[in-house]
Amino acid sequence: MNINHQEAKIIFCGLPSSGKTSFLGALSYLAENDEVDKDLELVVLPKERLFFNELADKWVSCEPMLRTKISSTDKIEMTLKKCDQRFFIEMPDLSGETWSELWTEHQMDNQLISFLNETSCVIFFIHVDELVVPMSICDEASIIKGESADKDNDHNTKWKPSEHTPTQSIVIDLLRKLSTQLADTNKKLAIVLSAWDMLPDGTAPISFLEKELPLLSQYLNCKFDYDQIEVFGVSAQGGSLNTQENQEILLSEDEPSKRIKVTQDGVEYSADLTKILSWLVNE
Repeated sequence: MNINHQEAKIIFCGLPSSGKTSFLGALSYLAENDEVDKDLELVVLPKERLFFNELADKWVSCEPMLRTKISSTDKIEMTLKKCDQRFFIEMPDLSGETWSELWTEHQMDNQLISFLNETSCVIFFIHVDELVVPMSICDEASIIKGESADKDNDHNTKWKPSEHTPTQSIVIDLLRKLSTQLADTNKKLAIVLSAWDMLPDGTAPISFLEKELPLLSQYLNCKFDYDQIEVFGVSAQGGSLNTQENQEILLSEDEPSKRIKVTQDGVEYSADLTKILSWLVNE
């Protein structure tokens, strides 16, 4: 049997606390364990497994993932297979600050540019409970009339672009910047809406975008910069880690991979994070 070998690089993007490292932790555990059906199967573990193992251990133990250091050069490399195809996949874990600074400073380092030049696959993470939303027309009118609830507060908040700009505006700008550096062939974008367990059952990821991030939804629908786009709702951990009770519930699962939830329609769920990678790397 002839085996087709392909090399694929995937760039992981997202603002701070958007769920990138939790996703990589769940993926690291999932790849090495056969607890659920997967679209891609692990063939070869990475030679440098320290980062891989650290992520998997923290994830399975329900320990909060450490924030990726701004100077981090950590990455996950693995060889996965689907039928007679093999994919060597490289995924750097760049900090959320890297991406927020790209937006505020409009600069990329040469190492990032070189990586982007060699890939056309992007995963962009957005935390569903960490959105900065635009001010409503009613609020704006209230401020103009001097009727703001904060009118008696003499302390003006200093404008910080990375904290006060609506999330969807930053995401669109970053996606446009990234697209200019990607390889020109068949640019593919997977939007991952993380912490999906916080939303009511039956919520469709596309519907969430349309309601909560309408400008981003319109941008994606126009396909200005990306040829193919898919939107996924993902709970990499399966629930919140904010209380001991929640952690104990998650730890009680005999097969930890089953904590993972992935959906595209809000109705059918799987525990297979590799389906996102599979969509990106398959022609």
